[in-house]
Amino acid sequence: FNAVKKQYGLHSYLLPLSLPTPPPPPVPVPALIPRLPPPPPSQEPRNLPLPPIPQTPGFPPDSSGLHTIRLTEKDIQQTARFTREFLVMSLLPWMEKCVLDWNEAFTSTRRLPSRLFSSTRRLFGSPSPSPSPSHNMSSSLSSLPLKAAMNASGQGSVSPPSQQRRLAEFATILGDLKLAVTVWEALRKDGKGGSDMLPLLLSPSPTLSLHASNALSGMQLEVSEPLPHEQLTALKYAVRWEAGINTSDFLKYPVEGERWLVWAAGNSEEPPAALLLARAALLSSQKQSKRRAALWYLSAANRLEKCGIKPLTMFFLRRAHELYNDRPQKSLSPSFWESEGQPPLETYGIDAIMSNIEHSLGRLLYTTGDVA
Repeated sequence: FNAVKKQYGLHSYLLPLSLPTPPPPPVPVPALIPRLPPPPPSQEPRNLPLPPIPQTPGFPPDSSGLHTIRLTEKDIQQTARFTREFLVMSLLPWMEKCVLDWNEAFTSTRRLPSRLFSSTRRLFGSPSPSPSPSHNMSSSLSSLPLKAAMNASGQGSVSPPSQQRRLAEFATILGDLKLAVTVWEALRKDGKGGSDMLPLLLSPSPTLSLHASNALSGMQLEVSEPLPHEQLTALKYAVRWEAGINTSDFLKYPVEGERWLVWAAGNSEEPPAALLLARAALLSSQKQSKRRAALWYLSAANRLEKCGIKPLTMFFLRRAHELYNDRPQKSLSPSFWESEGQPPLETYGIDAIMSNIEHSLGRLLYTTGDVA
């Protein structure tokens, strides 16, 4: 190893792997968090049981068996050592050095004299050339496939991320939240994005809803057919917010993050938008906002039905029907009902919505043959 580093540099590493033939038995690998739950075991007799997978010490049991790797124990240890040394000795120090250098450049541009001189030159000096179009994607790394697709389709090239945005991303990854919030705020004030990341870094306050609304305001999500890349960006924002913010903070009053999912869904009739509405309905039902949850379940079912996904559509319709039937208890005085001339057990609801749900559910049950 020392000879390799001496010849090729300190950031080189020799990874020896045996890779025997035939390959060893599969070893379970834990999936990344957050992950979907394992599929339920099927009770049908035609599904044969899978062979048991040997358990590796130090790894939690993986009942699904979907994530496995065929390496020997020595190769696994060598790969783990390579990953650890690559992160600790090469990647993280390089990122920290970049943050220090870029932070100096960022601080120098934010000082009063430079800003004053730039304003004076803009007002009284010669006209400066128009700036290049800024990069408004949420992450420079996650948008690489989108850039390649746009370049391949000939719709125009996208400029690389600015140094300030890379500084904000690196500071966020390294955990320097104070610096990250400062840079993201500067990008937001300059109109170069940042509103999508600030809800993940700031404490719960009414300002978070404004940041989320500002992040989605630049997209035409309220039209009948939003652009595909805008739908993808809105979906990415919504998933990031829901997974990155604590559930208790995401649902309580100053934030009310389930409304963000509805904003991100917009008027799109694609399945991802319907699932965002269903997720917002589930979060609202956990807050005991049952009427709102039922309305969003019904909207999600209507969009999924247009896509031809009937089983999930019927499930959402049943959930909406259950929530509309679960009426709140009215603890009123008996004299109130006497003054109104109504029996205490009589309740009034939105009959038109109930008939719409029952008609849609009955029609789907009839078309699928489930009339039992």
